[in-house]
Amino acid sequence: MPAEIECPHFFNETYTISVNYDGPWGLSYQGYLGVGTINSNLFETGNFFGHGQANESITISATDSSGITTCVEAQKLDASNSILALQILPAHVANQTALPYGTTKGCVADEIV
Repeated sequence: MPAEIECPHFFNETYTISVNYDGPWGLSYQGYLGVGTINSNLFETGNFFGHGQANESITISATDSSGITTCVEAQKLDASNSILALQILPAHVANQTALPYGTTKGCVADEIV
């Protein structure tokens, strides 16, 4: 049998990134071609800075034959021991850190099923 032909698919995903922290924070996001292909095939990046609780909307769009992966990292910009909580919605990915200047990360994959 001939090899399966990979057909490109257009992905257009919007996520709400929720940060809950009483102090200053920075957030960065990256979009990668492929499913789980972190640190390669980077096609989109961005960042936000804030203080206190905030919700930011991001849209990741690309064409790929298998899928796209979106990763978000939030960092505390002070030495507090308070908890910084990060959520990626509607994917329900959540992580947190209480370390001074700590970072936390979450990734979401959207793939052809």
